[in-house]
Amino acid sequence: MEKRQVMLLTLLTLAAALTVGCGSDSTTPAFTKLPFSSDRQSDPATPIFLMNLDGSHVTPVAYSGESFFSPTISADLKTIAFVSGSDVWVMKSDGTGSKQLTTVGDSSFTFTARISPNGKQILFSVADNTTETIDLRTMNVDGSGQKSVLATLPAGIDQGCYTGSFSANSRTVTFACYGTSVGFGLYSADVAGTNLKTVAEPQGAFVDTPMFSPDGKKILFVSSNFGAASASKSKFAFSHKHAFRTAAPRRAIPDGISLQGVFSVNLDGTGAVLVAANAFEAEILNSTLYYAAWDPDAEFNQIWKSNVDGTSSVKVSDATANDWLNLRIDD
Repeated sequence: MEKRQVMLLTLLTLAAALTVGCGSDSTTPAFTKLPFSSDRQSDPATPIFLMNLDGSHVTPVAYSGESFFSPTISADLKTIAFVSGSDVWVMKSDGTGSKQLTTVGDSSFTFTARISPNGKQILFSVADNTTETIDLRTMNVDGSGQKSVLATLPAGIDQGCYTGSFSANSRTVTFACYGTSVGFGLYSADVAGTNLKTVAEPQGAFVDTPMFSPDGKKILFVSSNFGAASASKSKFAFSHKHAFRTAAPRRAIPDGISLQGVFSVNLDGTGAVLVAANAFEAEILNSTLYYAAWDPDAEFNQIWKSNVDGTSSVKVSDATANDWLNLRIDD
């Protein structure tokens, strides 16, 4: 009996060790910091800051580059990827070790860069001003292995796919694409570009920064009048101006826009719900939605956090300056 008990305890210990090594923590790293932009004072001046996920401990990150856009941080805090000028760069979370990863040329520029939660890959999009097309690509975090996500674009998409993000386990991407005759659609695929699926058929309303819910069952994104029958068809504007953003964005809701904010849809495009009204950009870290919107009381752009369904919203900015995530494409 005693030998059986010892053997049972040994097996239980081994099972526990296997559970720790192979459980969800190994595929879905936990984030502890949120990168954001602000016009708050710092010495020396910088466009990028880090905060704890509850808004505490705001820390400036040293940066002296020519421009700054689309900051994204790995869960282990080792790498911040971002767009500067026309290219994707990386640096350490303290601002040191800055390195240019892409060289897209004078006729092209990068729209966005998103690092995978496991810190191994970067999803980015390159726009060609000559052909007016956009190519969604991946690369390793050191800049090697650059390749297009899709060998063939979805039906009706003639200009390309311009923004996206990784799933929590870094194995899948969701992205937005545009076709001149069909409009803006949402899609997903494996990181290798296989298993392409349509999430939401192309329609007239602009969609931006799509992201998976933590359980992978929904796609959240920013849009104006998404799904509204009265939504006029937007046109994708090729513009490099977002890469030279040096001041806080202006966020008045344009005339004719009644449903601006973060939307959520099921993976088949059904069940569209506005979860965060008036938000102009957003991202999901761990199980929490973070979004930026104008705060009329503070008279600043501020960052909020909420559950993924929009409930329990709490402001994490301190109302002393304009804070924003610096992710939005159309400006």
